[in-house]
Amino acid sequence: MALIMRPLPEVIAGILELHGAVVEKVGADGLDVIASPELVRLLGVPEYHRLSFVGGNEGKNSLYASYDSDYFRSLEHLFNDRGRRAAVALLHPTVRPERIAETLADRIPLTNATFRLERIEELTISYFLIYFHFVALSDDRHDGMFSVLVNPLNFSTALLEYVLEDLVEKIRPAAVVEEISAAEMMKILKISHMAATGMVRDRLTDFIRSAERRLNRDVKRVYEYYETLKEEIRRRFQKKMPQGKEVSSPPESANREEMEALRTRQEAIDAERQWKVQDLIAKYALRIKIDPLCVIQIQTAVPVFFITIKRRLSSRPFTVTYNPLLKRVDALPCESCFHPSGAYTICDDKLHIVCNRCIGANSTSRKFLCPVCGANRGAKDKV
Repeated sequence: MALIMRPLPEVIAGILELHGAVVEKVGADGLDVIASPELVRLLGVPEYHRLSFVGGNEGKNSLYASYDSDYFRSLEHLFNDRGRRAAVALLHPTVRPERIAETLADRIPLTNATFRLERIEELTISYFLIYFHFVALSDDRHDGMFSVLVNPLNFSTALLEYVLEDLVEKIRPAAVVEEISAAEMMKILKISHMAATGMVRDRLTDFIRSAERRLNRDVKRVYEYYETLKEEIRRRFQKKMPQGKEVSSPPESANREEMEALRTRQEAIDAERQWKVQDLIAKYALRIKIDPLCVIQIQTAVPVFFITIKRRLSSRPFTVTYNPLLKRVDALPCESCFHPSGAYTICDDKLHIVCNRCIGANSTSRKFLCPVCGANRGAKDKV
């Protein structure tokens, strides 16, 4: 059975009660809290306070407590390092690797290369399930949590918004935790963060489109308003001109000072309109903050397929794994964004694996430009 995610007020109420607080629900979205001395000391809050989970409802004794609040962040003082990282072992199902190998070509969609299966082995590896919290700010706000599963053997990633069905029944405490260096852990976190960035943008597609519609609407209103002002100036300008004369060449009899004042006013309107448009663009600009919350190391035995990717006269060894959590072969990683979309192209230089989305963003009409090679060259140039 899938695990149902509890509402944030309910989760916080449970945490506070575990630390000796008396908590009572107030209205549809609020909590009254009588804090224990421990909570007063660790959180720096009054003994009595009310929690609100909607921005703008703060008062003398009311504290904002949603995901981006100081109150929410202060709860980490109640845990120290507990809950930051855990290790479990997954009871792996019995699978037949040779049956999986028969359909491996269908699961590895390469557009300009081929591969050859060299051998199959069963290895014990660690997947890393990393939970993230994100906040997206435009003229509106959107936040939430999700998790990214990373395979450190080939850096394949997968979005997991909910706990997998029956996962709890299939795990047990790890007898021996596989050691991982700080450098390796940092690389896993970096790749998961890159993947999470693309995943959040995909998740916020409707949010982004809505912001773009509102931006276009407001920019149109600004242009219409200032065009009305400019039209009024043009009419006043025409009244100062004798019939048959061009606006750009006023006669000597015209009031030059008044004409110059109209020109200055028109220039000021253009400048003010441009400033208003830039202000709207800044208002609707999307800003996304993504923070890792915790890491679960999941040790399990998996069939590993050792393949050789071939592109023209070059070749590259690679590994593909069957994922017992997802019950399918792990998707190939995109070595540019680590959140692949569509089929894959292999670059000619270093045989990097790049997804269709990254190809479209980095190619011209005549040539495919590998974003990974370009990023590596840029890093070398900076050095």
